[in-house]
Amino acid sequence: MGAMVGGEQKDLINAMEDNLIAVKQNMEDANGQMDEAIVQQKKGKKKYMCIIIVIIVILLGALGTLYFLVF
Repeated sequence: MGAMVGGEQKDLINAMEDNLIAVKQNMEDANGQMDEAIVQQKKGKKKYMCIIIVIIVILLGALGTLYFLVF
């Protein structure tokens, strides 16, 4: 595109074109990072749920044991 105009305008157009290419690459990188963040968030939720379930099972076991010891 810079070949159609001359002088200083050519430099400005080439700079804008380079900036647009850089923006496109940055957007692709950001999309990849967002995809990875979504995967990590899902893994975190699964771990959290497992911990909650384990705590509930332990509490139920402790309450059941306490119940049988008292009665």
